[in-house]
Amino acid sequence: MCIRDSKITLHIKQMGCDVCSKDSKPHTKRTTFSAKPPSSNVITTQRLCFGPEFAEQELFRKDPALLNSDEMQRSTRKWDAMAQTRNNSSIPVTVDEGLENYYRAETKKFIKRLKKGPPPKYRWAAWKVVLNVKQVVIKGLYKSLITKEMRGKCKWIKDIRGDINRTFPEILNSDQKELSELVIRKLENVLIAISFKCPKIGYCQGMNYVVGFMLLVSDLEEEEVFWAFIALERDRLIQDQLQICGVNGMYMEGFPKMHYIMECFHAAFAELMPKLKLQFDRIRLIDLLWAHKWIFAFFLFSFPFSYCIRFWDYVLAHGISGSIRISLAIVTANKQKLEGKDFNECYQVLSSFIDGKNLPNAEEIVKIADHMKITPGTLRGLKSSNYQTESIADFKRLPSNIRDDVEEEARMNSVNVTEPVKAASRSIPI
Repeated sequence: MCIRDSKITLHIKQMGCDVCSKDSKPHTKRTTFSAKPPSSNVITTQRLCFGPEFAEQELFRKDPALLNSDEMQRSTRKWDAMAQTRNNSSIPVTVDEGLENYYRAETKKFIKRLKKGPPPKYRWAAWKVVLNVKQVVIKGLYKSLITKEMRGKCKWIKDIRGDINRTFPEILNSDQKELSELVIRKLENVLIAISFKCPKIGYCQGMNYVVGFMLLVSDLEEEEVFWAFIALERDRLIQDQLQICGVNGMYMEGFPKMHYIMECFHAAFAELMPKLKLQFDRIRLIDLLWAHKWIFAFFLFSFPFSYCIRFWDYVLAHGISGSIRISLAIVTANKQKLEGKDFNECYQVLSSFIDGKNLPNAEEIVKIADHMKITPGTLRGLKSSNYQTESIADFKRLPSNIRDDVEEEARMNSVNVTEPVKAASRSIPI
C-alpha cells in the first residue's frame, strides 16, 4: 500500500475502477495504491522530536552551522519583533497575537518573510496566522468529536486505522514506542474529528499525510492541527485577492478541485515550457505518475521533509496555486535531464526525489517558483480539458512492468482492477 516514498501512486477512482471489494461497506474508500518503493527516507537520529526541534533537525541536518548563521540571526530578530506587535494597546501579547497583528498591518511583508522561511520556533504560529485559523475555531467542538461514543459512530474508522501505520513509518514505527503510540493516537483523533466536521470529505487517503505532517511541525498540538486543516480546507483572501487557496474539493468524492488545479497546471506548463509539455504529451507521461501525486499530498509522498517544510511555507503564502508554481519549478530545475528523453527516462527523473539527491536545494526551487512569469489569469482556472478522459486509456499504454506493479499492489490490497477501462467516459480527476 502507499507509504511515504512510493514510486507510483494512482487514484483508483481516477482510473474509473470499481474499488469496492466484495465485503466493502456502502461508502467508497477513496484511496491510492503504489508499487513497492526502492528505499525509505529514514530519519537518522535516534530520538524522535517534534515542533521547532523537528524543523531544525530536518532543515539543518546537512549543515548545522546554518542555524547560527548571521542570516538566521537577522531573520530571528525580525520575527522576534513581529511576534511582539501590539494592536494599539500596552497589554503584552502572545506570539500568535503578535504575529496576527503584524500580518494585518503588514501583510505583504509577512508573506514575503514567510516565503523566505521563518525561524523554526515561529513556523507553526506563522502558518496558523496565514491560514486564519482563529476565525474557524469553535470552542469545545473538537473534544466532542473524539469521544468514545463518537469514535464508535465513525464509518471511516477502519480506513483511518488501516492507513495510520503507513503514514511516515520511520516515525510511527520507531523504537520509541510510547512516543510513536502518542503520535498514532493523536493522528487518529484528528482524522476522526475531520470526518465528522467535514462529512462531504469524510476521510480520504492522503489526508493522513497532511495531518501527520502538521502534527510533526506543531509539536503534536492535535486540536490546533484539526482547526488548521479546517482552515486549510477553505478558500481565503491573500493580499486582498481570492486565490485558489483551500483544499475544499481536493479530497471530496470525485476529487472535483483536482480537475481545476490540474487544468491550471497544464495551462501554466504549456505557457512556460511548451516544447517539454508537447514531449510529455507525445510520450504519454500522465499526471498520475508525478504532478498529480505531488500536489494531492502537498509533496509529502515524494520529497524529503526538509523540502516539504519550505514548500509548505511557499504554498501557504500563495494558496494552492503555490503548489502549481513549486511543481513547475521542480520541472524547470530538471529541464535539461528531461528534454529529448523517452518515457522511462523521464519517469525515473521525476520519481527519484525522495532522498533529495537529484534536486537543487529547496531554497533554489522556491526562488525559481517565485520568479516564474505566468500570465495573470492562468492560475485562476480553465473550463475545458481533454485530460479528464485520457488517463484511463493512457494507463493501458504504460510500460507493462509499471502496469504490472500497480495491478499487483492492487491485488495485495483486495482491490478490483480487472476492468480499468469500463468507465472511460466518466469525468476523471487528475
